[in-house]
Amino acid sequence: MEEARVEPEIKLEVEDTEQHGIQQEVKAIKIQAEAFEISPNVVVGKDESQILDFGAVRVGEPKENTITIKNDGKYPIKYNFTIGIDRRRKKQTREIFTVEPEQDELKPMEEKTIVVRFLSQREVKVQASTQTPDMVLNILEQGSSLSVIKHFLKLASEKVEEAQAQAEKGITLDVDDLEASATSESLMLSYVSVEKDKDRADRMLVTPWFKFLWETYRTVLEILRNNCKLEALYAMTAQRAFQFCLQYKRVTEFRRLCEILRNHLANLNKYREIGRASCRERV
Repeated sequence: MEEARVEPEIKLEVEDTEQHGIQQEVKAIKIQAEAFEISPNVVVGKDESQILDFGAVRVGEPKENTITIKNDGKYPIKYNFTIGIDRRRKKQTREIFTVEPEQDELKPMEEKTIVVRFLSQREVKVQASTQTPDMVLNILEQGSSLSVIKHFLKLASEKVEEAQAQAEKGITLDVDDLEASATSESLMLSYVSVEKDKDRADRMLVTPWFKFLWETYRTVLEILRNNCKLEALYAMTAQRAFQFCLQYKRVTEFRRLCEILRNHLANLNKYREIGRASCRERV
């Protein structure tokens, strides 16, 4: 797919199916979409060899190398480094390598030089490997799924806070399950109860937004469960969901959240074993 910008227009027509002779205006809806590429130009090493070669370094003496990134695209991009991919060597890698700055943004046509510093207090030998690299450079467009999901979580939390502010006082939810649909019996009981009109109105205002926030956490966890590049965002969302259950004493949602995370972990281990088995068969 090539870079392109399109602005199609669709029409919304409403038909009077009951033949009352009511004419509805045709609504024109404009759609804007753009396909673009991320165009970073990355130069690794001072001699442009694309290898961070520190050579032989004395114990206790630092040595620096550079990575240069230039954004040749038309939109801002972000970058970050993942240090220590191999879990067995992750601690050692983080001890001997530092990156400054480890994450940043680049505007269109902007260029930045990143300094990678090597310093070891004992004798070590680091060999380049494409299978288990010691350092990975991740480049994302600024309007990436990471930014979209964070914005989604932020808006959902703000809506709950706004609803609570409108209710003028703290509302304790008496709904046992936020995913349960309201039945006709529960609706009838709510209107014949002795609850004050003001309290009922406040509860009707706040409860839907609590349900929306809970569904937001669930949806985000499902979206991120198989994306290894967004593990940090997955962990942050899970922590916020636990905080939600703790703050509002949501026992049912806490149990459901634990079950969701258990299923994700079980599926992750299951498919990891399948992948290893298929690799052994190919060998």
